[in-house]
Amino acid sequence: MQTNEAFGMLLFLSIFELIGGAAFGAALRKLLRRDLSGMFFLIWGGGFAGIPLIIGAATFLSSGQPMFFYAQLFILLGAIITVMLLPGDFTLMGGEGNPIEITAILGAAMAMFGSVILLLTLREGLGIGLILGAGLAFLGAALLIGTAIRVLRSL
Repeated sequence: MQTNEAFGMLLFLSIFELIGGAAFGAALRKLLRRDLSGMFFLIWGGGFAGIPLIIGAATFLSSGQPMFFYAQLFILLGAIITVMLLPGDFTLMGGEGNPIEITAILGAAMAMFGSVILLLTLREGLGIGLILGAGLAFLGAALLIGTAIRVLRSL
């Protein structure tokens, strides 16, 4: 498998890792609070993220490119841990009527996704991948930090 094909496959599988990992993390957050209403999302998120993880492991490891599998695993674990550890204050409604939690999750996902692109294109030197990855990572970090500041101000 060529590097461009593997990178495209990683980007495609990462969509499922982010969505499934966020659902799995939200379910784990509810389970830690002894609320069993999140069992559906635990099963659904595990399947939605687990099947692409298995596909990625079989593809990337068999083609001798374990770095792409590790990047996919990082995206999944980052999404699970980020959503699981979000405090309850992040579910408050913002001034525009949108939940603060969505902005925080979007910022964390953009930061993780940009970081993965940045790390995978770092060896190729300055190019569109490096600029895109750095831009997404910094924009996501700015959204996440801005959301945290809004939550701290509301306390």
